[in-house]
Amino acid sequence: MCVETAFPVLFADESTHVYIHEDVVAAFQQARQSGNEKERFGVIIGSKDNGKECYWIEYLTEPYSGDDSGFKSFTLKDPAHQAVVDQKFKESDGRLAYLGTWHTHPEPFPAPSSVDLRDWSKCLSRNDDRQLFFCIVGTSEFRFFRRQNRKFHQMKMTHNI
Repeated sequence: MCVETAFPVLFADESTHVYIHEDVVAAFQQARQSGNEKERFGVIIGSKDNGKECYWIEYLTEPYSGDDSGFKSFTLKDPAHQAVVDQKFKESDGRLAYLGTWHTHPEPFPAPSSVDLRDWSKCLSRNDDRQLFFCIVGTSEFRFFRRQNRKFHQMKMTHNI
């Protein structure tokens, strides 16, 4: 597999690199919110290089029938999200795992709301054994965020084919 073609997008900061698989990029582009559509959302599934802060986002889930969503809100409730994470973990012999969440915003250059920041903090407290990433898909671009030094920071897109 050619990394440049299979993982065409890279987000990075001073210590961490996050490569995004082309199928995930396509799903984000397809999920963009327009008009009065409901928010789309799900979990991010991927892997980490041993000994490095290098992550590979390979899969995501999308809304299921047991979830709730509106124009500017969502609640990830359907157990199918966890079932997919469990399935990918098992199929990959533990290589693939839950790495965060994603959702849409009806704005071109999305920024996290106070509700997003509270939700992300709760996700991190439930998963204190791993680094998590949070993606917001806007109408023009998508952005990745992570917490570092008790604050959430936007990661910079450094490579986009």
